[in-house]
Amino acid sequence: MSFAGDIHKFNVKAQGNTSKVLRGTALAMFGQVVQRTPVDTGRLRGNWQVELNNIPRSTVKQTPSGAISQGNAEINRSKANDAIYIINNLPYARVVEYGLYPDGPNTAGGYSRQSPQGMVRVTVAEFRREVEKQARSVK
Repeated sequence: MSFAGDIHKFNVKAQGNTSKVLRGTALAMFGQVVQRTPVDTGRLRGNWQVELNNIPRSTVKQTPSGAISQGNAEINRSKANDAIYIINNLPYARVVEYGLYPDGPNTAGGYSRQSPQGMVRVTVAEFRREVEKQARSVK
């Protein structure tokens, strides 16, 4: 094989590995944020949405399992150069995450007794460790 062929083969493998790390990390992060979302009626947990290269702007009415199925399917379509957006557009998602009330922030933490530290912030704090875990699994 030529040098150019070797470089092309390396590039294809590197792109494939990058895609695997991206998908594995996104699947883990999405699963964690959904599972950490507190449940009263299930609407908040069911409103998590995943889109590639486009920020979701609406709310949806689906079950939590429907949200997981839709999100996982979308993530599994992703490639190395895709932006993966994980969004919950319900107005009270921010209240649950940050403990924001009309008269100001709740200094004691989040709004929910089920997730007092929020769901997104806790998951984002694990991002680097998850990327490293996924990268090790691709070797």
